[in-house]
Amino acid sequence: MGRPSPVRTINRIDAQSLALAAQGFEKTTLDSTISGAVHRLGALQLDFVSRIIESHYLVLASRGVFNSVDDARIALSSYSDVVEGEYHAASLLCKTDFLNFYPYLSTRRGSLRRSHRKALGDNPWHILQKVEDIFEKDTVASANSVETILPDKSAGSWWGRKTSRIALDALHFQGRLAIHHRDKTNMPFYCRPELLGLPTCTDFTRSEIESSLDQVVLRSVESLGCGSIPHIADFYRLPVKEIRVSVNRLVSSGRVVALQPTFDHSPWFATSSGLERLEQSNISDFSPVALSPFDSLIWHRARTEALFQFHYVNTMYYSREKRRLLGLGYYVLPILSPQGIVARVDVGKEEGRVKIIQYWKEPGFDDDSIVYTALENLASWLGTELEASC
Repeated sequence: MGRPSPVRTINRIDAQSLALAAQGFEKTTLDSTISGAVHRLGALQLDFVSRIIESHYLVLASRGVFNSVDDARIALSSYSDVVEGEYHAASLLCKTDFLNFYPYLSTRRGSLRRSHRKALGDNPWHILQKVEDIFEKDTVASANSVETILPDKSAGSWWGRKTSRIALDALHFQGRLAIHHRDKTNMPFYCRPELLGLPTCTDFTRSEIESSLDQVVLRSVESLGCGSIPHIADFYRLPVKEIRVSVNRLVSSGRVVALQPTFDHSPWFATSSGLERLEQSNISDFSPVALSPFDSLIWHRARTEALFQFHYVNTMYYSREKRRLLGLGYYVLPILSPQGIVARVDVGKEEGRVKIIQYWKEPGFDDDSIVYTALENLASWLGTELEASC
């Protein structure tokens, strides 16, 4: 099956508008609940490095979903309407999306990651069954509870985690266990999927699995606003070959439209409904915001560069020496305004206050006040103040 012929061109400004509206910067249509926000984003990536606050709270702050971080913490203390899993790294889906995706996701229920297999030794299935058997109908338990029944030994080089934690991670990946909640230390507590009203069956027809995959791809395109086949595949970390076939089906049905960007040689795709709303989108009046390094708006770095002409690398993964030689900071947040991504800021915390360590403006942009406005807004949301040292 060949790739669909683009039916219309799209320029960079309109593509930015589609992306920003899809990702919740069109404030008038934002749902101020955790399930509504996660649905709008497509997924909320979880990352627990806390330079100033954990990444997922930065994402929620930038969309103005809650009035404060305290409200956001309360909303995330329960997983009644969201489901945690490996969708784009560790992330949350809203339950409605998860149920639509489940027939496709169930195809990995019997698989075991190579890292899990290696860490669990010669008889991984025996260990997994032993751990799964602990969980009765209403059992909710963390790895600390499970460790008592398994050998107290290191799992080798895989972060040195104990066997019980790796077994729970494997069972969760397969869908045999679900994450019930995380405590204040971010420790996951597991349960049987049925306790959260999640399905466990795997008896789906090929047609049902294909239809479910189409739902996954459609949500990817809706959440991106627009993007190419690799961008769509990356959103939920799925095989490009499967995504290409699904996109062709969706284009043939009229739910997705093929586009030719004026700024890229590859075809991009958008939903028909998204293009219809393009004329009514209102993304020119939002206040400047700081983006998390793990924000879904900028997950795919090549797409970010094509859309915003902004080259971004997450320097958290660089050595201290490499950051020093390149003159880069550790936790660098892009600054988004209606004009685009206009700066990047190295931030930290000092005596409870948000601290600007250093910032770099993008070429052609000279307005320092936008950087300070974005960080002042973030500090206010966190219930603190901004301190600038540069």
